[in-house]
Formats: sequence, structure tokens, C-alpha cells
Amino acid sequence: MTEDIILLKQPALLWSVETMSPDEAYRRDIDEVRMRLQQMAQQIALQHTSLTTKTETVHGNEYIKERLLTIGYSVEAITSYCELLCSSLQTYKEASSMLSLLRDSQPTYAEHQLNSLLEQNREFNSLLTDLNYYVVLVVNALVTENRSLENLMHSRMDDTTDHEQVNNEYKDFIRRGLELNKSLDKRIMYIDSLLRDIRKQMAASQVSRLEAQVAERRRKINEQRYQAKVEDVRDYEDLEGQYRHKYDEEGNLIGTEEGGSGGNRQGIKAIIIAVALVAIALVAHYFITL
Repeated sequence: MTEDIILLKQPALLWSVETMSPDEAYRRDIDEVRMRLQQMAQQIALQHTSLTTKTETVHGNEYIKERLLTIGYSVEAITSYCELLCSSLQTYKEASSMLSLLRDSQPTYAEHQLNSLLEQNREFNSLLTDLNYYVVLVVNALVTENRSLENLMHSRMDDTTDHEQVNNEYKDFIRRGLELNKSLDKRIMYIDSLLRDIRKQMAASQVSRLEAQVAERRRKINEQRYQAKVEDVRDYEDLEGQYRHKYDEEGNLIGTEEGGSGGNRQGIKAIIIAVALVAIALVAHYFITL
């Protein structure tokens, strides 16, 4: 049964993967461990159920049934623990994905926290090792009970196992499950604290990004408003009867002003007057010289 448990890779190995980033390798590694844990829990539960069903067909099985019932508590504890462990690993995986999103905006923070996250593999491997030992104990107990059942079936003799002693040993297995849960609590507390901090950083990063977008939009609006004012001033000064647009702070058109006596129009009038004076002078000179 030990081959059914694999350990999480050490941080150095995750950083040395050439085909993908460390966080990608980390998430793939977690998926593999979670899959194997689920398979292990299913196998041991099936093994216990199969033996319990088999016991029902054998006469004189009362003690074996009682011991299998005690073992069943440990099987349930292992199944529950594997589910909780898989759920915790999934949360760690999600944390690494969140850190990946912060890599561009906060690279130093993201790398530091990713290193810390990968270091947690050492703690998880300690839990997996303890779980593996616990599973071996329970599987060996099932093998022993299956052997006792086989002997009872073939010899048609009552079970001669020291029932009370063995059953008490099986009860002691349950204590190991409780100790595993306490160890996992520390890993859950760590990831809970890290997720809260990551969410704060992501919120701050999002606010900064929104502020930058607003500032850029304001800059473009100001440019458009300035260009519109320049064009309106030219229209206002150069063309009689032209209208000058008025805008609010957001660059929206809110009204118009009628154009005045524009500078170019006044210049043209001055030229016309000058030409007329010259023409009058020429006519007067003509009549005087007659």
C-alpha cells in the first residue's frame, strides 16, 4: 500500500523544471498527489467493505465482526483525512495561481510568497509520511483479519485470536487519526493567513490599475478638450457667425457661444477700406490733373 502514496516534490526540484514555471510544476504536482490520495482512500474502503461482507457468510464470526467494526472507524478516519488533505492542497494550488496573477504588478512579493508556499511541501510530506504509516497499520490489520476469517472458514473452528488485546490495538489506531488532524490544522492556518494577505495585495494592485486607467482617460479627455478649444477659438476669431463650443470637466459639450468680429475678418475689412481709399485717391488725382 505504501506505493500508493507519493510525496510532494522538494522546492529545488520544482524550480529546476525547464519545461514550465515553478508555480505550474507545483500545481501539477499537487494534482498528482491529490489523485493518488483519493485512489488510496477508495481502495482501503473497498477492501474493508469486501471483508465485512465476506464475514457475514462465516459461522462463529462474532469477534472478527467486532474487530472489523473497530477497524472501520480508522478506515472512515483515513477517508475523511484524505478528503481534508486534498481540499487543503487544492487551496494551496489556488494560492499559487493567485500569486501568478501578481507576478507582473508585484514581482518581488509574488516570488517571495511562492518560495514560502513551496517550502510548505516539507511539512506536507511529513503529514503524508505519517498518513502512509497509519494506512499500513490499518491494511495490515485487514490482512490479519482476512487470514483469521480464512482459517475459520477452512478449519470450521472458532477464532482463537486474543480478541480484547487486538481490538484495543485497533482502537489505538483512531488516536493516530486525531493526531494527523491536529498537524493538518497548522497547514490550514498558514494558508488561511496567506490567502488573506494575497487578497489584500490583489485588491491594492487592482486599485492601482484602475487609478492608472482613470488618469489616462482624464489625460485623453483634457487633450481632446484642449484641441477642441483651440479649434473653436480659431473659428470664433476667423469666421463671422461661427459658434464657440463649451465643455464640462468630463469633456462633454454643454453649450455654444456665437462668434464675434474675428481678427481675420477685421483684417479683411481693413484691406478693403485701404483699397477703397487708394481708388478714391486715384480718381481724385485724375480729375485734378484734367
